[in-house]
Amino acid sequence: VAHVYSGMVRHSVSASLNGRTVNYEVVVLNMLDPGISFYVTPSNGALPLETTRQTTKNFATANATELALNVHFFDTATSPETDNKSFAASNGTVYSPFERSQPGHTFALNISQENFAETVEGGDGGTTCTSTASPPYNTLGFFTILYRGGAAASVGATDRRARTQVGVSRDGAEMMLFASTSGMTERECADILHNDFKAFNVYGLDGGGSTTMVLRTGSSTQSIIAIENGYQVAVLAPTEILA
Repeated sequence: VAHVYSGMVRHSVSASLNGRTVNYEVVVLNMLDPGISFYVTPSNGALPLETTRQTTKNFATANATELALNVHFFDTATSPETDNKSFAASNGTVYSPFERSQPGHTFALNISQENFAETVEGGDGGTTCTSTASPPYNTLGFFTILYRGGAAASVGATDRRARTQVGVSRDGAEMMLFASTSGMTERECADILHNDFKAFNVYGLDGGGSTTMVLRTGSSTQSIIAIENGYQVAVLAPTEILA
């Protein structure tokens, strides 16, 4: 366990799970820490499609964030410009709508300007959240809600792959960012977040070859989890703002 920045605690774990060794990282964020803020990959403006692909490491370096994690599924057939396959907003600007054609993609996780995280819902093709009065701020889509309201909501994918997930505590005071190098099922990862880190809600994000978590140490940014370090979109970047 390492307190890497104010409001950020890193857990590097190697453990036995169902007869095999698994390795994963969990960074727990104190959502009440006044220095913590978030930034999601923004729209690419006047360029084609919705956003521009970039490695998580390059995004973190360009934006001087302390931590970054890949999150969104996206159209892998187009590059460097591409479309998200789920709802996305960056600093209050929505640039990708809800998509009912994609499993689970009429839901999203919204992090307000005040760092309040909640599950939101919208209609197909919609750019507003119908389930809350809070406007989208930094919002990311996900594939599966694995725990909702403290109860298992979905089994998730059962193949063993690298995984990326986000958990939120019951009171919203903590957010857990999870990434594994080992092949794990979605349920195995979600159970760790729920049982060991007390996550009340757990969201399954883009994993597999996209799985990347990077951490800045001093003036350099290093990958602490990198499967292929391929190009991603909508990187979730918590930032500790130093006084």
